[in-house]
Amino acid sequence: MPYFYSNFCKQNLGKAILQRSFDTDQELLARLQEGDESVFSSLYDRYWSPLYAYVYNRIRLIEESEELVQEVFIIFWENHSALTVTDSLAPYLFSVLKKRLLSYFRSEKVRSQYAEHFSHFLSQQVDNSTDEEWAAEDLKQRIEYAISELPNKCQQVFWMSRRQQLSIDEIARELQISNRTVENYLTTALKHLRSVLGDSILLLAIGMLFCH
Repeated sequence: MPYFYSNFCKQNLGKAILQRSFDTDQELLARLQEGDESVFSSLYDRYWSPLYAYVYNRIRLIEESEELVQEVFIIFWENHSALTVTDSLAPYLFSVLKKRLLSYFRSEKVRSQYAEHFSHFLSQQVDNSTDEEWAAEDLKQRIEYAISELPNKCQQVFWMSRRQQLSIDEIARELQISNRTVENYLTTALKHLRSVLGDSILLLAIGMLFCH
């Protein structure tokens, strides 16, 4: 377990367990600003994986990736009292991560060793990297993580429906299971997503990211 999270949560884990996973970032930040430090662990758990995946995919180094993500949460903790969030913390957290990653690549030692990665990273920093794009990427990561918690067959049916755009009949024929079983798998997946994301965000996510 990363050291910053581990040290912070020793005194707050009991209260953190009581937090509902579907509370919005805005609600959690408001409680944090009111002095309820236990909700920090909820935000940490919500964003550690997508932040880590983003940086690891660019430097392919486990320890360095963990350290960069830790720095993001330290910066967030130091500045949380002054933050204003209207929806998601993703734009802020990923913006901080990009700055830390840029500093990492610009260090002399790393720049000489990973010149190609540095050049590629800079080429991606275009003006159209909007907050909406960061929020969409965060939402996609949260959906994929939530689905990964389901049984393998349930995951397979969900992705066949959403990514391959297959009908219930087509999925049933391909997997050699009944239509009712396919429907049950889809219902289970959507109920799980609803419990994690909430109704309004779930509808937005399915429509924006998986319906083409």
